[in-house]
Amino acid sequence: AAESAAGAATGADACIVMVQNFAQVRAVMWGTDGAGGALDTLATGAVVLLMSTVAPAEARELGAVCTERGLRFLDCPVSGGTAAAEGGTLTLI
Repeated sequence: AAESAAGAATGADACIVMVQNFAQVRAVMWGTDGAGGALDTLATGAVVLLMSTVAPAEARELGAVCTERGLRFLDCPVSGGTAAAEGGTLTLI
């Protein structure tokens, strides 16, 4: 368990972001209310896997920031909703 996204990402080789919208992606990756985000603590070369359904421009924004920080980035939204998540049948796009 970690108290922040930054804490959870410290030293991680990969970061999977699966939240509802880009405002939440921003909170996880950049941080909020003075708390750092995952971008602050991921090791160079780590993979960021964006599994949230966001606009293409938003995914490109995060991808560009990841690249600038020496991270690898994959945009991989999922489809299926809560029922598919509970049943283990989400579709990766």
